[in-house]
Amino acid sequence: MQSGVMGTIAYFPPELVQMPSKPSTIQGDMWALGMSLLEIVLGKHPCLASDDSAQYRKIAAWNPEVPIAIISDNIRRFILQLLNKKAEQRPRSYTEILNIPFIRNLPQEPTNDECIFINNIIQFSHEFGS
Repeated sequence: MQSGVMGTIAYFPPELVQMPSKPSTIQGDMWALGMSLLEIVLGKHPCLASDDSAQYRKIAAWNPEVPIAIISDNIRRFILQLLNKKAEQRPRSYTEILNIPFIRNLPQEPTNDECIFINNIIQFSHEFGS
């Protein structure tokens, strides 16, 4: 458990924005992971406000939703597990995440197509960044 609160408010879990605030735990990191994954899926942060005070209120009131048609049911359930408003319902470790059946059954090595895709992204980012 961490003694102080650190990080970007937009990724704070509900337990850190409610009064009285609870201590930061690994489950708070799980919430932030869920927010990051949902941001990737949606192409934008799902719960962003204009200032810190509004952000605290928005997180406290927000009910996470993941659009069904966009991603697989396994990924949707995983993101919702990470974004559970009750911290004790979120994974307690990264090992626990790695033992989720659909994650555990993923191939350990990337396919040739995945390698080509990643190389293309890297190449594009170098060209775009130059």
